[in-house]
Amino acid sequence: MSKMTPLQLGQKLKLPAVSIEALQKFVIPEETVDRLKELFQKDPALFEQEARKEPDADLLVLALYLRWAMDTHYMYAIRGMDWEIFFDTFRDFTLWAGDFTEKTGRPGIGAWDWCGRLIKMRVFRLGRLEFEPDTLAEPLQVGEDCYPVGTRVVNVYIPGGEDTVLEAEEEALERAQQFFRMYYRQDYELFRCRSCPQPVVRLAK
Repeated sequence: MSKMTPLQLGQKLKLPAVSIEALQKFVIPEETVDRLKELFQKDPALFEQEARKEPDADLLVLALYLRWAMDTHYMYAIRGMDWEIFFDTFRDFTLWAGDFTEKTGRPGIGAWDWCGRLIKMRVFRLGRLEFEPDTLAEPLQVGEDCYPVGTRVVNVYIPGGEDTVLEAEEEALERAQQFFRMYYRQDYELFRCRSCPQPVVRLAK
């Protein structure tokens, strides 16, 4: 696949028209890009604090995230990951940009921390669900079994934007099990859904 520009990525993701129009005119000094990228990588809280000081902060972050997503695009290529997974995952940008514009009437993006996880390849959308590798920070009781701190788990999220059916969830879980074995070369013991009204834990196969 030929290299896209950040704006072309935004167009492919079908960002709101108001955001595309604003991004076409938006210019970020390179020193600002470099300074904020270092903070984004090392200290997300400080990144947000400093980005909030900039004019049009929410549009700025959308522009930066599209730019940095191109680095992620390259990492997908290196690892041989399916392009469908990349674009399905990053369509979260469209959801959060649309939500931001609907609430404020302005171009930009919300959920900075969440969208940043996509860039850092912490979250992947596989079918109807999203998945984030993690480890238990505290013991977890599942029936008669207790899993200790440090147990590998996958957090499961249900993104908005469409209805959910059991068959689609089952297919997504099967894809996730294959995905993490193939690209992470690890087996995860538990799939844990904290997006549900009641946390759901499922043993990995």
